[in-house]
Amino acid sequence: MSRTIGLRSRLLLTTVPLVLVATTLLALYLIQIARELYVTGAETQLLGQSRLVAGTAAGSWEDRAALDDLAKELSPLAGNRITIIARDGTVLGDSAVDPATMDNHADRPEVRAVLTDQRGLSVRYSTSVGREFIYAAVPIVRDATVVGVARVAQPLDRVNAQIARLRLVALIGVAFSGVLAAALAGLLSRYIIQPINNLTAVTSGMAAGDLDRRADPRGTDEIGRLGLTFNRMADELRETIGIISDERAKLAAILETMGDGLLMIDHDGEIVLANSAAERLMTPVIRPQRARPRREARGRALIEVAHDHELPRLVREARQRGQVSSMLLELSGGRRTIRAVAAPVRGVAGGPVLLVLQDLTEVRRLETARRDFVANISHELRTPLASLKALVETLDGGAIEDDEAARHFLSLMNGEVDHLTQLVRELLELSRIESGQVPLDRAPIAPCDLIELAVARLATQAERANLDLTVEDCDNLPPVLADRERVSQIFLNLLHNAIKFTPAGGRIAVGAECQGGAVAFHVCDSGTGVDPDDLPRIFERFYKADKARSGGGTGLGLAIAKHLVGAHGGILSAQNNTDGPGATFTFTLPLVTEGGGEQGKE
Repeated sequence: MSRTIGLRSRLLLTTVPLVLVATTLLALYLIQIARELYVTGAETQLLGQSRLVAGTAAGSWEDRAALDDLAKELSPLAGNRITIIARDGTVLGDSAVDPATMDNHADRPEVRAVLTDQRGLSVRYSTSVGREFIYAAVPIVRDATVVGVARVAQPLDRVNAQIARLRLVALIGVAFSGVLAAALAGLLSRYIIQPINNLTAVTSGMAAGDLDRRADPRGTDEIGRLGLTFNRMADELRETIGIISDERAKLAAILETMGDGLLMIDHDGEIVLANSAAERLMTPVIRPQRARPRREARGRALIEVAHDHELPRLVREARQRGQVSSMLLELSGGRRTIRAVAAPVRGVAGGPVLLVLQDLTEVRRLETARRDFVANISHELRTPLASLKALVETLDGGAIEDDEAARHFLSLMNGEVDHLTQLVRELLELSRIESGQVPLDRAPIAPCDLIELAVARLATQAERANLDLTVEDCDNLPPVLADRERVSQIFLNLLHNAIKFTPAGGRIAVGAECQGGAVAFHVCDSGTGVDPDDLPRIFERFYKADKARSGGGTGLGLAIAKHLVGAHGGILSAQNNTDGPGATFTFTLPLVTEGGGEQGKE
């Protein structure tokens, strides 16, 4: 397993060895120079002493026996070994060894050099003494003739001792330089690493999401300039990320508020992006009692979410062709109409595909409602017009001559004209209500008064139909803010509808109760009820839930009632009774607040 070497370690591993090598080489060089200086100094000293010995020996040259004594006498004064040698190499005197036992010195380097008019210097090992010496020799001249050689020798141990001391000092110096180099490298690395660690900590903080972290640049060197540059980069990065975040938020808001569904499908057919509209459009339209919690579409296969094979096929087609493809399809068993448009991203075949879903269900419904309205209004007009035409033709055919028959036909014609007049009047009124052109004269009214007024107006009609029309207890209810005439119109439409579809002997109950900030009025009958599939549409214009019961009326009463309730700020709804036959129509009106206004809007 590899181990990362830090900058501090790298500085130490490079600086300290370099310093040690450099100081060692320098120490070796200086020691060599010192050795040469010591040897040169010793040679100069020995040459001087050799000249003194040569002068003294020249005066005593005739007495050969005295020369050995002379060497021994002068040696303690010089502090060195003294040797006197004849021209032929015979040792005449030596301060350290008996001359008689010594070899002929004619072949000694320093002796040969002197006898050939050269400097008599040499550094070599002495076989006589068994030590290394520095030798200096000069000629002994007598009567202008070289008669011998005076030689002074100094043991090299003295120089070596000096050099040994120098080596010790050099070793200490090298070790000290290594320690000093390590200390300086540590300080330098700390000076360098501290701002780098600061940058590292700041970078880690920014990577963790703290975009406000900044470096602390110190000095104007490279690292200081790096810190300043890093801070500028961080400022620009934060600004850029802020811009990107704003754009992403705007894009997310646009996607979430789009009415159309938007999905991104990858090459594997999985959804990588989906807005709320897309998830809503692809959720099956099922009845509330069968509803299940909606799962998030992202990360799931398109066919799993859409429950349809046409959408995946459209996506594959767009991806393979590399161009936009579209189609209309029905989802949830025809309950929802979708226009799907698939477009490959960047026009690259085989890449992700953008899928746009446009809900045309409401458009189709409105188109169907428009066609139904035209068909219904045509039917509603055709029937009385056909009757009028038939009556006119009958009169024109001779019935007009019969006064009694003519009056009968004219009475029928008057009824048909009244029906047409009522139809046109209700259409105009519904149009005015839908466009908000009907003013409401709202005032505080007791709910019981509204109910009793409506029941009193239709009590006779209910009695003729052999129906039991009752009013439930509502005396203690607080007043509502409503237009008396318009609420009476709502009640009349609901009661007419209940009387029409309740068989003889049935029962109709009218009552009210408080629900939050409103009063809920209800008209409950024991009639045939409403088919569950027709409940969502019974408040549409001209819609008649039971075609067998479509005789009479214009089919606009419930639509007018719904819009009048909405103009009051209430809700009109219908449901079948759960405890018996029949249906219950309920609408709400707001309560009066203490200030006299509508509750919830003061």
